[in-house]
Amino acid sequence: MAAVQHNIVFATGEDFSFNLIIEDNTGTAVDIGGNTFTAEIRRAAGKPLEASFTCTVGGDGSTGEVACVLPATETSKLDENVRYRWDLFRDTGTTKTQLIKGEARLNWNISNV
Repeated sequence: MAAVQHNIVFATGEDFSFNLIIEDNTGTAVDIGGNTFTAEIRRAAGKPLEASFTCTVGGDGSTGEVACVLPATETSKLDENVRYRWDLFRDTGTTKTQLIKGEARLNWNISNV
């Protein structure tokens, strides 16, 4: 399966989050109980980790819901003048699959956070 391309934009020092529902090709939620999800930001493949999301499966996993949060402590580590890449992986315990990938860009902010 090819990963979906999705770019994200957020401000330095801001909490950023998204929720998604994992569905099969018929639109039915996939039971993801026992699965883990990892989302990371790097300058490029193979480069050091710059920031990481905390991803949590909703409830018992039967609804396919995943919540991913990139707290302000992580976005504060990033430089708005750098082009980053990010991706999200699903690990079933037997298979690791990249679900989403894209650019991660920062908008400048006025407030001193």
